[in-house]
Amino acid sequence: MPRLLHRIPLRESAAVVIACALILAGLLAARIAVDKCYNNKGHLERLYNREVAALKAQHREAEAADLRRDKTIDEQERRIAERKASGSAVAPEAYVPVWLYKGLQANLVIAGLLLLASPWLGRRRPKDIRLVPEPAHAPLKGWEIALCAGLMGIAAWHNAPRLSHSMWGDEEFNASRFILQYVDRDDGGALHIHERPWITTLWNMRKPTNHLGYSFFARLTHDAFFRPGNGPTDPWFSEALLRTPVFIAGLLLIPAFLWALRVWGLRAWWGLLLLLLHPWFTRFGVDGRGYGFVMLCAAMMLGVLGRAVQTGRWRWWLAFGLLGFVLIWSNLQGLYPLVALHLTAFACLLRRDLT
Repeated sequence: MPRLLHRIPLRESAAVVIACALILAGLLAARIAVDKCYNNKGHLERLYNREVAALKAQHREAEAADLRRDKTIDEQERRIAERKASGSAVAPEAYVPVWLYKGLQANLVIAGLLLLASPWLGRRRPKDIRLVPEPAHAPLKGWEIALCAGLMGIAAWHNAPRLSHSMWGDEEFNASRFILQYVDRDDGGALHIHERPWITTLWNMRKPTNHLGYSFFARLTHDAFFRPGNGPTDPWFSEALLRTPVFIAGLLLIPAFLWALRVWGLRAWWGLLLLLLHPWFTRFGVDGRGYGFVMLCAAMMLGVLGRAVQTGRWRWWLAFGLLGFVLIWSNLQGLYPLVALHLTAFACLLRRDLT
C-alpha cells in the first residue's frame, strides 16, 4: 500500500488536487444545507409556525390563514408525478427545485470523479511538448502605465455622473425584487418593512432579470455603506451604491483589455481607443446590471487563455475556469462569449503554432 501511494503523483499535481477538493467540499456543504433547510419536513414546519405566529402578532389574520407550508423537494417531486399520472399539466417552474437538486447530486458525482483523477490530470507537462509561441513585446514603460491610468480617470469622469441617475426598468426590477428591503401592509393599514432574504438575492430566477453575480456584489456594497434615515423624505436606497460594483468593473476593464491584447501580441492602444468609444462601454460600464461584469470577465478570460496555452501552467487554466463561472453567474447571456472562448481554446490546443 505505501508503494502504491508513492506512485500517485500528488506533489506535482497539488494545485489541481486542491482545486478539485475545494469544489467537492463546496458541493457537499451545499448538499448538507439543502437537505437541512429545504428537504427537511420538520424544519419547514417549524419555519411555517414561526411565520404564522409573526403574522398573527401583527394582527394580519387573513395572511396567516392563507399562508401554506413550503413543500420539501421530495414532496414536490411526488406532486409532479401525481399530476402527470392524472393527466394534469405541470407548470415549468415546478421542475426547477427538483432538477436543481438532481443537478447538485450529479455535480457531486462528477466532482468526486475529478478529485480521484486529479493526481494524473495535473501532472507536469513533458519538457518537449510544443506550446503556442509567446509573442515578443517590451515591458510597459512608465508613460504607458500613466496613460492607462489617465484613460481610467477619463472613463471615471465620464461615467460617474450617471451613478446617481434614476434607475430604469430592468435596473429597478432587479433592485426592488432581489436586493432591497420590501414593504407590506397589515389588515389595520400599518406598513411593515422586511429584510430581503439572501436566498432570494442569490437564487431567485423566476424571471431571468436577476443577474445573480451583480445582485450579490450590489447588495454587499449597498448593505455595507448605505445608512437609511427615518424621515419621510429620506432616501429608501442609493442608486450610486447599487451601480458602484459595475462602475468599478468598467474601470478595471481598461487595464484588463490592455493586458489581454498584449498577451496575444496585438497593438493595444488602438483597441483601448475603440473600447472607450464603444456604446456598450459607455452604457454598461455603469448600468446597474450584470453586463459590465460580463465584459470584464470576457476580456480577462481572453488574456488568461493566452497565458494558459503559452505556458501550459494549471494556474492559468484554473483561472480560466473560475472566470467562466463568474461570467455566466453575472448574466446567463454570457454563455455566448463563453462558448466562443472555449472554441478558441480548443483551436489553440489542436494547432500549437496558432498565433
